[in-house]
Amino acid sequence: TLGELPESPALCINSTNIATQVPFFFSKKDMGEYAYRVQGKSIFEAQHFPISHAVMASSCVPYGFTPITIGKEYLREWYGNCPTKPEPPKLIDGGVYDNQGAHKLSHDRSRFHTDYIIVSDAGNSGVSAARATNFFNLAMTTISLMMNRVKRMQRSDNLYEPHQGTEHFAYVPLEWDCCPKLLQGFVTNLKDGHLPPDVWQAHSITEEDIAKLRTKGAVGAAASERIIEQLKHSIGWASLEARAPQQSCEELARGVGTSLMALSRDEIESLAGHSAWLTELQLRLYMPMLLTQSAAQS
Repeated sequence: TLGELPESPALCINSTNIATQVPFFFSKKDMGEYAYRVQGKSIFEAQHFPISHAVMASSCVPYGFTPITIGKEYLREWYGNCPTKPEPPKLIDGGVYDNQGAHKLSHDRSRFHTDYIIVSDAGNSGVSAARATNFFNLAMTTISLMMNRVKRMQRSDNLYEPHQGTEHFAYVPLEWDCCPKLLQGFVTNLKDGHLPPDVWQAHSITEEDIAKLRTKGAVGAAASERIIEQLKHSIGWASLEARAPQQSCEELARGVGTSLMALSRDEIESLAGHSAWLTELQLRLYMPMLLTQSAAQS
């Protein structure tokens, strides 16, 4: 049950509530969302709610499965006692609203808010018109298109907009190659003002360096090269490059579907290798202060 979950690390399982069109969450001590509260307290009994039911709600793909409901035995109060008198929840895949779970972690008023967010994205299923051969496949393809759009919009908001607030994001998508292009992506984000000052300062990059980077022509190109060399030194690129997964392993990892089929040892190792390498690189690039603090404490 949810009540048997450990205190740490905190687990939050997301779903989407059709009744209110907002996220509905499950955690050790609480479940629900703002509409289902009486005097500030949730009307649901999270302590004895099965984890398996929460997972079902989180992964209940529209059209593929019937929305998950919550039994009366898990109610502390009736729905009519809530100020807004909401409909009973009907829960579907959390990715319909918050595709990667980052919204729950970055929203200022969320109890799960944190300043450092690592987003692991194993989604690798492209949208193809070739699959839309009947009503069911068309419906599933439409859902995939919508969820991919939500994912890209969230990633764009978190990575490619002028930095505001205190949140730091490091993305680990299965679709990204383990290659030097990621360093150039960091430089582009730096040039466009998408990075918090504490990130580029941790790499010993100065405001003068950024000003030159934003200069057109040879001056900007030279500044870009200097910053990339500085980054390589700062993150230990030589060691990372020597341990980078081979292209064949990356292709094997991306070929793994999201069905319930068992994975081979090679598939598991390829997925783990890609994720481990990319996570280390993204942390060294976008959250270097965490590694510095960890080293100082040890």
